[in-house]
Amino acid sequence: MIGNIEKEVKVILENVLCVSGEFTQPELMILGNRIDNLLLENNTQRTGNAFIATNNVTVEKGQQILDIDMYIPLDSMLNDAEGFTFIPEFSIENALKMTVKGSPEQFETAVQGITTYIDDNNLSPLTPIYVETANPVTDAADLDNLVTNFYIGVE
Repeated sequence: MIGNIEKEVKVILENVLCVSGEFTQPELMILGNRIDNLLLENNTQRTGNAFIATNNVTVEKGQQILDIDMYIPLDSMLNDAEGFTFIPEFSIENALKMTVKGSPEQFETAVQGITTYIDDNNLSPLTPIYVETANPVTDAADLDNLVTNFYIGVE
């Protein structure tokens, strides 16, 4: 189910771990483990969900490569570690937000809906579309319960 578009949403993340780069799916799994280990080693917790922008997708040797920016809010600031940077705050101002409940197969329709809304209302995007998995699921049988939010800053 694709929800209505919320307007003038403000997103603020504090003590943010940042990762940018090009990754294959297996590399993203390794990255997730590296992040978990870094947080464990520093006795630090996530305070919210990751916000991820996909800047580009390419295919090399039959494998998808995602160029992403990822922002994860933490309960305390950490010093920079290899492959990671930390910023005090990340925000998205005057954002449009659309929530999708259910299968990722609906994501393309949601993005098209946001894009159409921007065009129909003579708005200009200021940011990429950020995706937040608000209610992650670990079992494919639970995909109907997956909740994903899409945000884009506009003017």
